[in-house]
Amino acid sequence: MSDRDNIHTVWLVEDAELLRSTLQAVIDAESDFECPVAVRSCEDFLAALDTESPPHLAIVDIGLPGLSGLEVQARMVEMGLTAPVIFITGHGDVPMAVEAMRGGAVDFLQKPFDNQVLLARVKQAIARGRDLRLEAEQRSLAEARLAALSPREREVLALLVEGRMNKI
Repeated sequence: MSDRDNIHTVWLVEDAELLRSTLQAVIDAESDFECPVAVRSCEDFLAALDTESPPHLAIVDIGLPGLSGLEVQARMVEMGLTAPVIFITGHGDVPMAVEAMRGGAVDFLQKPFDNQVLLARVKQAIARGRDLRLEAEQRSLAEARLAALSPREREVLALLVEGRMNKI
């Protein structure tokens, strides 16, 4: 395994140029992270998803003009992306945070926030994303194994699940 295999990509969507460049620099300064995609709109983010390899984590300003962060989160789910999302906002409220969390967000940070708090949340989200990818791989493997069973093997498996003995 190379050192590149331990680098986690964090994509950033923030319309305020100064904050976007600052957050990108903070993320890039960490040895385990890189922020190769930092864009100003959700539309740019979705366009990059079509051309780049997907991120390990997305940090998205929830209240951007045009497509909102919540709409991007829904599109990521539709695309089958398991990358966790951390929402940031300057004008959040409880219903917005609840909707984000119900949609699968791993965190919701109110601006201004401390960079060290953000980095701690990024680390937690990366670990959660790794767990989600592992679960998806295991589920896919199990589905493939089940699909490979013959009809008789499926019948026997159903009986085993019911608690019957293999001999019977």
